[in-house]
Amino acid sequence: MDTKKYLGCRLLEIEYINQSLRKMYQEGNKSIYKKTQTIVQAIKNINAKFLTITLKCDNEEVTFKYRKDDMLILNDFDLDNKNPLISLYAVYISNKKERESVDKVLKGKEENYDNYLNFITEIKWGKKILYKEK
Repeated sequence: MDTKKYLGCRLLEIEYINQSLRKMYQEGNKSIYKKTQTIVQAIKNINAKFLTITLKCDNEEVTFKYRKDDMLILNDFDLDNKNPLISLYAVYISNKKERESVDKVLKGKEENYDNYLNFITEIKWGKKILYKEK
């Protein structure tokens, strides 16, 4: 590939990335990017072992305890431009009844576990509300 074609492709790629970022910022609080950023900022600097998470999917709601360390990637070098929130794993929910309730609400679908961020409505640490969806 000659240099002109390569540069043209790179310019198109950069323009696409810029358009995507502009769109995310224009969506404001509605974007999943903004929600992720808000949740990470709310939980990253607290000294908690467990957080109480509330999920809502198809008008069904469940609240359960989840280890903070199993939810958040703490090291920047592990990210590689990925989401700092780790997928939800039922195995990390220590209470069996809570685990079964989460599985029922998320319909046992793997994609719901991977995209659980879409279903988070509230995160608490003790009685303190760290994140609440508006």
